[in-house]
Amino acid sequence: MQRALMVVGVGIGLAAAFAAAPFVEPLLFGVSASDPSVYAAVAAALLAVAILAGSLPAW
Repeated sequence: MQRALMVVGVGIGLAAAFAAAPFVEPLLFGVSASDPSVYAAVAAALLAVAILAGSLPAW
């Protein structure tokens, strides 16, 4: 259940990031606001941190 909520949260965050991309594109240098590799890397990093944060209290 907890991991499902993490995935839902990352999904909502990605949707919000796609919606905000046109507004922040003038502030980005050297990367496109719709670069899929950046979205994938950030989503993977956030999921890894969330899983780690959720697993540590269980020890």
